[in-house]
Amino acid sequence: MSESGSHYKRHLWPYGLPWQVPTSSIISLIALGVAIYLTVVHYVTSVPLACPNTGTFNCELVVTSPQSVLFGLPIAVYGDIWIFVMLILFLPWAWYASAGLGRFGQQFGTWIGYARLAGAFLGMGFVIYLIYLELYVINHVCLWCTSVHIMTFILLITVVSSTRWSLGQGFPPSQDRPLETTDH
Repeated sequence: MSESGSHYKRHLWPYGLPWQVPTSSIISLIALGVAIYLTVVHYVTSVPLACPNTGTFNCELVVTSPQSVLFGLPIAVYGDIWIFVMLILFLPWAWYASAGLGRFGQQFGTWIGYARLAGAFLGMGFVIYLIYLELYVINHVCLWCTSVHIMTFILLITVVSSTRWSLGQGFPPSQDRPLETTDH
């Protein structure tokens, strides 16, 4: 096989496994939508809360409980802020930069990777606290909240699975690495 006959493809995702980028971006958007919905429900009482009221599962009791407010703001507002910041850190340019590539990657790549990792652990820590409140203090579970909890866990897995290469330890591979070689 001659070098002149080799064809090189540029990586669409030059920083590692491709599933983390679309997965984290899409889940972040969905989680942001749910968090905004819960915030609107908290402030606008005329907006119905689409959730069953079957004893253990009762979103209304959870989102209107005294524990649903922290430092004068609904917990959903903190969720809005957190997931918005995480969404920015999960956009393709941030993944690219955290791999040390692109305009921001040279200067801020490692910081973006660390911010994504810290944010994911912060979010999961808060989720554990909220689950405790639902199960042991409020004694009811909100299905909308649970959906955000599950998405937060998936985002944590996504970040942890990419930590080595998103902090520049082992990836990125060269953009000119041959992915497919053919002779003509």
